[in-house]
Amino acid sequence: NKEILSSLPTEVLQLHKHSIEASIISGSHYHTRVLIPRIKLIPCDANIPFILHQTQFPVHLSYSMTINKAQGQTFDRFGIHLPQPCFTHGQLYVAFSRAKAMNS
Repeated sequence: NKEILSSLPTEVLQLHKHSIEASIISGSHYHTRVLIPRIKLIPCDANIPFILHQTQFPVHLSYSMTINKAQGQTFDRFGIHLPQPCFTHGQLYVAFSRAKAMNS
């Protein structure tokens, strides 16, 4: 479902030749497994005498690190994924205090 996948953070479980198997890691669809298919892109406004076809996965690159690795750094925007509870309250404080502003 396009609406489900749009802008939702996912965790890649497996890479296949024609799809990516992923699990949604937040929101009301948490832990829902999804297949992200390759899509064909054909530019319609190109002023060229031939048709270009490109097939790719509709995904964006993102980076992750552990809470301990993030300690001492600040970020403009970030998200926190906690599949398991933090083992100390100090660890949770470190995670939440990495933002430059509260609305990030």
